[in-house]
Amino acid sequence: MTSPDAPGAPPEVRDELVRLLRAHAVEAERLGQVFAERNGMHPTDLQALLAVMQAEAAGVPLTPGRLGEHLGLSSGATTAVVDRLERAEHVRRERDDRDRRRITLHYGAAAAAVGGAFFGPLGARIEHVLAGFTPDELAVVRRFLEQTNAVMRAHREAVTSATADAAGAVSTAAGAGAASTAANVSAAGAASTEVAAR
Repeated sequence: MTSPDAPGAPPEVRDELVRLLRAHAVEAERLGQVFAERNGMHPTDLQALLAVMQAEAAGVPLTPGRLGEHLGLSSGATTAVVDRLERAEHVRRERDDRDRRRITLHYGAAAAAVGGAFFGPLGARIEHVLAGFTPDELAVVRRFLEQTNAVMRAHREAVTSATADAAGAVSTAAGAGAASTAANVSAAGAASTEVAAR
């Protein structure tokens, strides 16, 4: 890790790096949209498929529950996503050999085929780019990306937790208000109640 006493990059260099990171994120988003559109996939389905593929490549296949946590989806929404991907043969469910109650997710043949056809040429181009850097340069790039990704992940988890806490507080207050309102309506002899749910 860089020493805290090491001189920082000039402001213009930092600004340019931030601009390039944003440009990379935009291009990656656009590429993902094109892939999803060409294969009739919802953006959330694509994010789920990528998460499943990355987890399997890392040797730690996701369970539906962990996938839902990763995507920030409810259990029902996660099941719907996995069902769609499974019907398209992009993902398959497998029972854990050591615990038959545990289900893990793995990418299917269709995902490998369409993913290879679409992203294969990109992989070759990136390999060509990487060949232009020395091992020491690549080590610096790797360290930068690892630390940047870690910071982004920590920030996402922090704001997600804060949002969940705020939502819980609002839900609790709304529940108390609803109970009070119900009591008042009952006392007044009202006959109807309207409930809005998403």
